[in-house]
Amino acid sequence: MCVSITNLTNLVIRNACWAILIAGSNALPAFAQNSVGDGACAVHGHVAAQTMGAPLSGASLELISVRKEPAASGSSSNVHAGPGSNTVESGEDGSFCFRTVAPGAYFLTATKAGFSAFHYGAKNYLQSGSIVVPSQGGVSEDLKLALRQPGSIEGTVTDADGDPIPNVNVIALKQTWLNGSRVLTPVSETTDDRGHYRVPLLEPAKYFIYAEPRNESSSWGAESSNREASSPPPVPSALRNVRTYYPDASSLNASMALALAEGGAVHGADIRLIKAKTVHVKGRAAGGDLRLGGKVTLALSGEESNPLVYADADLAADGSFDIPEVSPGDYTLTVSSHIGAGAVQVEVSSSDVSVSAPVVGNSKLQGEIRVDGEGDKSKAPAPEATVALIGLDTLHGLTYPAKIDSAGRFLIDPVRPGKYYVAVSPTTGLYVKSLTAGDMELADGELDLTNGAPVALTIVLKQGRASVMGSIDSGSRDGGDAQPLQILLVPSPYRRTSRVYADFADSSGHFSIQQVPPGKYRALAVEPLQLSALSTPGLADKIAALGQEVDLNESEIKTISLDAVTSDAIESLVPNGSF
Repeated sequence: MCVSITNLTNLVIRNACWAILIAGSNALPAFAQNSVGDGACAVHGHVAAQTMGAPLSGASLELISVRKEPAASGSSSNVHAGPGSNTVESGEDGSFCFRTVAPGAYFLTATKAGFSAFHYGAKNYLQSGSIVVPSQGGVSEDLKLALRQPGSIEGTVTDADGDPIPNVNVIALKQTWLNGSRVLTPVSETTDDRGHYRVPLLEPAKYFIYAEPRNESSSWGAESSNREASSPPPVPSALRNVRTYYPDASSLNASMALALAEGGAVHGADIRLIKAKTVHVKGRAAGGDLRLGGKVTLALSGEESNPLVYADADLAADGSFDIPEVSPGDYTLTVSSHIGAGAVQVEVSSSDVSVSAPVVGNSKLQGEIRVDGEGDKSKAPAPEATVALIGLDTLHGLTYPAKIDSAGRFLIDPVRPGKYYVAVSPTTGLYVKSLTAGDMELADGELDLTNGAPVALTIVLKQGRASVMGSIDSGSRDGGDAQPLQILLVPSPYRRTSRVYADFADSSGHFSIQQVPPGKYRALAVEPLQLSALSTPGLADKIAALGQEVDLNESEIKTISLDAVTSDAIESLVPNGSF
């Protein structure tokens, strides 16, 4: 089978910046007022293996400043890493020392080959943890970082008769979430001469496992992109071993998932290969001028977000394509070209399948921004704001920024057919009162452009952002004063495009979140969360339910008091250790 791998690093970077849409208004409070001198260690400690307690040398320690962009630029600001970081390595005795560290809040991470990444202060894998440099000029405590070995999954691959099969690709698909949609990240290993495999270095998550036999009678997989679409290699009609999911399923949807806890190991994940007759999926893409070509991809249903597509082929000049060696199952066939895109469902059984794949032309988006209550719009300056279309497809993740003219008008052309989120960041004091496409209001900011039709978008802004300030009950904290808590203001109800407003409490437990649109929220104080926690369907609602209701009116300044949500309460939301 053909294997196509997209750039997963770019995928995560492209989507993580908006998957949760954490926003805030003020710079982080200074937890200390004096810089540390050059002689002593500002932050120090030891790194050891969790199981045996042996010191670990050569571990990479990184101290990353946490900051928030000021809101004066007109955009809602993000809580993220600062412009620089400090990196040191542990010595032979596992000790480490950061000598010069500016005051503030930091994330401290430790990494070493063969071990899971460690986030200091995080009591479970949903949290990122943090530390503070106190006013005395350094952290007096010797920080203990115990690295644990990552998880693994192992088993044996056999044929239908139970005989082990060597040299079989085994892929572990890690289930994660971006933009509320599932992403399957692959890790691959190969069976040895006894048919045994072991996939190491796995993080806690839910995994799907499948075996991909290497049928020697065909070399189509690695060379498909270099072949002409009109001349595929011959395919024998005999039964052959085909892709099989643990334990003996033909698709991911019918397989058994494996929940891997932190540092856990799964043994006996044996896969018995299925034999089936493979066929051709061929046909023609129609709907425009395809002389410049394009690409056809075939993904098993439920695996549309797996970058290791089942098979692919190039479009010929006449729009025709032919994909051989396809085993029985339900698939999504996607056509991509410079003129547009399209998708069709394909059911494969025991004979060749002929497909007509419609290509929907690219769309275009015309729009305008105006401020509610303006009189003569022609004399008023355009409101300062940024607008962008952000693709909700987790694999493509297309982003189209808009260039807004002096009258508040913009045009985005062309736009690939698909579903998008309209991201609007107005200037200080303004919030998005309404967002309409034609005569349809987009309450959650999602815009459907799958039909390729042009759309007129109207964005109405209004003065009246609110503020939330308050303090944390010190008696409710479970992390001590050295752990700054993150304040989250989560829209209620929470949607995958919701913008979460955030701040860090200062050393006395006070916080202030400004430039918040009026509406209903839930507020909670937690140790800093990993981004994936609020991107997982259902989990964000469970986390938000631990907070208190906050109802904000226009221009309101509301004062609240929060109890800290314990780490145990967060961890209890995912009882099986993965999501």
